[in-house]
Amino acid sequence: MFFEFSCVYAQNSKTGRYYYIGAVGNKPAQMDVTFDGNQISGHLYFVNGESPLKVDGSVLKNHIKIDTKGPRKISGNMKGKTSRDHTEINGEWAPLISKKNKKFHFIKVAEYLKSNIQQGTLISLSAIYPYFIFSNHTGQLINSKLQDSVLNRQRSFLKDGQQMNSNNPNISVGWKQKISYEITYFSPDLISIAGNIYLYTGGAHGITNPLTNNFYINNGRVRQLQLGDLFRPGSTYEEYLSRLCLNNLNKKGATWIKNGEVTHLAEPDLRHFTISPHGLTFYFPPYMVGPYSDGSFTVDISFDSLGDYLDAEGPLQDLLSIPHN
Repeated sequence: MFFEFSCVYAQNSKTGRYYYIGAVGNKPAQMDVTFDGNQISGHLYFVNGESPLKVDGSVLKNHIKIDTKGPRKISGNMKGKTSRDHTEINGEWAPLISKKNKKFHFIKVAEYLKSNIQQGTLISLSAIYPYFIFSNHTGQLINSKLQDSVLNRQRSFLKDGQQMNSNNPNISVGWKQKISYEITYFSPDLISIAGNIYLYTGGAHGITNPLTNNFYINNGRVRQLQLGDLFRPGSTYEEYLSRLCLNNLNKKGATWIKNGEVTHLAEPDLRHFTISPHGLTFYFPPYMVGPYSDGSFTVDISFDSLGDYLDAEGPLQDLLSIPHN
């Protein structure tokens, strides 16, 4: 059986997707951007809670010009230079509503890897996921966990697809798997990653499910966080989160919430979450709170809303101390 595999590392000076941390003036910021030839696109957000900015621009001989578009008070344009391998980006940001320019500086902390697998004409797989470029033991552990997660899912899908082919040699329906991860927040002690996996194995439509990873780095050790790790021991956080999420989902039109079929969310229903400076985001796939036609839902819960339920001395300690606008 014919088998093709390719893995493209995002280290090309012309093309690649990268994640940066840095600051604009004295405001910490993070940026996820793609270099495609002479074009730059992506988004930038400030850690203190201001709305994300859309990033569009160009690069010519390491000179960059970028428009940052969002709420007027934080929109503007960036001009500066990038190193040849895009490890650093430096320059000045000119806001739309102020004549006072601010220096910016960003350092690359991750690059995205892509893989494509094709077996015969019926089975295809693709994946994109971050690879952290700090070379210490911590970075290697996180990279290994992410790569193992992707590879294990691909191997399992390939095995099932091969079995399907051998049992049904005349079948003409293709199998597809697409895995996509992206960084939602990065700090030296906390990394949050959101993603999804799309599967099609025949039938009327495929299905997309969320994938999330939250890594806590403490004293050189990496721990993959569970939801309970964020809350005070003995608190009734699960019941409180269930109420907050149900109210939000009801407002968003989740059918099984509105008609009363789902009246409680247990911790397994809340297992897909990411962490940001603003709070927690929960991900609900099709068929969890509504039929397929409802699609997927996300619910944002601010740290302020969670109040004393949170463990102020736990993994969120540094985030809870960040002032927000």
